[in-house]
Amino acid sequence: MSKIKDKLPSARRFYFDGNIEKDNFEFRTDSYHKIKNVLRLVAGDYISVADRGGNEFACRIVEFSSDHVLLEPANLIAKHSAILPISLGLALIKNERMDMAIEKICEFGIKKIIPFIADRSKIKSVSQNRHERWQRIAISAALQSGACRPAEISKVKNNLPSIFEENEIYSNIWHLDPEGCDFKKILGDTQTEPNCKELLILIGPEGGWSDTEINFLSGRSNGISIGASTFRTETAAIIACFCSKLYLSIQ
Repeated sequence: MSKIKDKLPSARRFYFDGNIEKDNFEFRTDSYHKIKNVLRLVAGDYISVADRGGNEFACRIVEFSSDHVLLEPANLIAKHSAILPISLGLALIKNERMDMAIEKICEFGIKKIIPFIADRSKIKSVSQNRHERWQRIAISAALQSGACRPAEISKVKNNLPSIFEENEIYSNIWHLDPEGCDFKKILGDTQTEPNCKELLILIGPEGGWSDTEINFLSGRSNGISIGASTFRTETAAIIACFCSKLYLSIQ
């Protein structure tokens, strides 16, 4: 079998939630539908498949069955760098805006998004279908941007404190606060600070943090300011991801 040396078109890039080895493997559901009915590929065609380990393989279509496509790994065409060690807590916003925020955030290649219900959130619940949609958006964004794997979308937390109940150890915890430390100063201090191995950044609702939440964050998180402008939640989240990526890149 001839090897594929270059990356295939992005439309032919897929994600496999597992590790690809030498054996043939199957694609079902959405990927199966896109390969067969949207791209109209046939046996013998090649697609690019990224796996959970950050490896990207050229895979040959062996055959189609009624509900799956059988793939044969041909060769490794890329090994992606590790995901950014950034987790982002995002207060719930309206459906379409939340979808857009998740898509753009995931294009940065971060580790995890933690949706939560803030005291001033107008959205107080999320259906299972919506959560599954978010994970599909994360996969699509990772494929589009070339990220090694999609961000994990955690279950919605009922409040801000519940984020801190997870068994995660963060080197730095930030929350957006118009009265917080200017991000430019934080960048200037990176040379004197120890390397950040895990960063958690918290984005509140458009109504701002409640007094209860501010008191809770005191001593647990450092407030940072990303400018004098008043941003919508989804815009603030995108800017915060960019700032976080920049911060990690110059350490």
